[in-house]
Amino acid sequence: MPKLTVLTGVQKGKSFPVPREQITIGRDHSNEIQLHGQKLSRSHAMLEYDGTGWLLTDLGSRNGTIVNNQSIKSSRLKSGDEIRIGEISMVFTTETEAIDLRKDKGSPQRILEETLILEGPEIFAKEQPEAALSDIKNANERLRALLDLTCKVGAARGLEELMECTAAAIDACIEPDRFVPIAVNQKGGLRPWALSRSDFDRDFEKHPISQSIVGTAREKLVGILSVNAAEDERFQGARSIAVNRIATAMCVPILHEQKLKMLLYVDRLGEAESFTRDELEMLNGICACLAPPLENIAFADRLNEERQVLVNEIRCQHSIIGQSEAIEQVYTFIEKAASSGACVLITGESGTGKELVARGIHYNSSREGKALEIVNCAALNHTLMDSELFGHARGAFTDAREEKPGRFELAHQGTIFLDEIGELSEESQSKLLRVLETGELRRLGDTADRHVDLRVIAATNRDLRIEMKEGKFRSDLFYRLNVLSMKLPPLRERVGDIQIIANHFLKEFGNKCARPELRFSDEAMNALTAHDWPGNVRELKNVVERMVVMCNDQVFQLEDVPLEVRGVRAVKGPVDLAVDPLCTLAELERVHIIRILQHTGGNKKETAQMLGIDRSTLYARIKTYGIET
Repeated sequence: MPKLTVLTGVQKGKSFPVPREQITIGRDHSNEIQLHGQKLSRSHAMLEYDGTGWLLTDLGSRNGTIVNNQSIKSSRLKSGDEIRIGEISMVFTTETEAIDLRKDKGSPQRILEETLILEGPEIFAKEQPEAALSDIKNANERLRALLDLTCKVGAARGLEELMECTAAAIDACIEPDRFVPIAVNQKGGLRPWALSRSDFDRDFEKHPISQSIVGTAREKLVGILSVNAAEDERFQGARSIAVNRIATAMCVPILHEQKLKMLLYVDRLGEAESFTRDELEMLNGICACLAPPLENIAFADRLNEERQVLVNEIRCQHSIIGQSEAIEQVYTFIEKAASSGACVLITGESGTGKELVARGIHYNSSREGKALEIVNCAALNHTLMDSELFGHARGAFTDAREEKPGRFELAHQGTIFLDEIGELSEESQSKLLRVLETGELRRLGDTADRHVDLRVIAATNRDLRIEMKEGKFRSDLFYRLNVLSMKLPPLRERVGDIQIIANHFLKEFGNKCARPELRFSDEAMNALTAHDWPGNVRELKNVVERMVVMCNDQVFQLEDVPLEVRGVRAVKGPVDLAVDPLCTLAELERVHIIRILQHTGGNKKETAQMLGIDRSTLYARIKTYGIET
């Protein structure tokens, strides 16, 4: 049976038998022979048998039909004629002849003893020698391994997984004795990547690889093939090649935007068969497959590192500090409450760290990876409270132009912290109680309930029991919230923690202002410790920040501590500051300095400023007049 064999294009190597005495050729699917090319007409040409031979006729195609480099309208064909329609070249053969697809100077060679047929991904041979069949089989296996690698690299989620599937592909395609991926660190150093290997492979890994071959590939950023490493002039004097009996080796860089990401090194030892240029091309192809996923994995690793840094910063920034017995009880409560899913009620004075405790419970619980919504009930307008907490449907009120989820929905599967819960209106308290009891809520203006799974942590500086008696807080809501409760100790009840907390804030604000060497003097720390801190930790934080901003010295002295913190301290000196109108100027100056010192509570810096003199001048006057401070 006659046939047409394609010589060029995406269908190269495919043979089309001519089953009938008349067939058409073109790019439309209605043709008996459908070819793929942009320059082909829908019905380009017709091949027919007229009783004496085969006749090829052009069907008025746009780009014409050419036989043996001659444009034709109609031409009688003989076996071996080359036909070109559009950009596709074919050869016509009778049933007794076949065509070798290898081309010599643009013309096909006629061979009579064998026919190659390409069908899909497999390569079949008819009447092939056994050696040729083996080569085709090996080529198929290599192609399958490369195809399998391209499918797997996109799904790899880490470098280890990527290198494992790369090792499998290299073993199948190249069959080296050793395969060593070499990673490039941020400083440009090279580090062999250790794979999970058998005892046999690990024994091979004890022998050093050729640093000369690796170094050349890194320097020139091209693949290096050493067919006979021992006699390769480029690597004469490379001790590792001789000592470890490296017979042949290859090293190929993996580049992304012309930047070196990794190198793949393979070798064979002893009397092994040499690598070929085809195997170098195969290794180059494998490296080309690895460049995009390597960059994606590196990018994902950087994102994960940045995320972990941010998470650690959040936890560090909102951690609780202290070593006193009172704060140890708080630590114990956080640990026990985190393992439970029950509601938590935190009470205590303003500034004692109620939000920090809530964060500690959330970040140590099973809901840690989910949302933590923090709501300050005292800051919400009562008319908008329900919309903020429970959300609203479109058109629920005048400005509700679109649907909006409430904070409870945003905290789904996570935690919601309701600070100053005593400020909730009675209506909001009722809705909150329903959410706690049923796990369902309804947006304002909506007709359907929505299920939420969350944990509620509430806090207040009020005494809710008194609020219940006065009818300002629902008793059923109080008992629903008060499953686990903790009253935080004020700072004045844990004096031993003041120094630790103050130094923590000093380091934090000092680093922000690029002044990490700041420290407190003993007198300044004693003043901080003696204060009763009605604003608790929040007040202490603000005081330290103010001192960092206002003081230029490295060591904070007593006079750098704000007046309201250190209190008014009497200056030792004469009780009666009355002076004779006719006293000397020195006596008058002495009495005036004492008055200002008493007014500033002994703060020499403020005293010098009020007197309009330098601090050194003030110290000299105090010494001269014998003023005791």
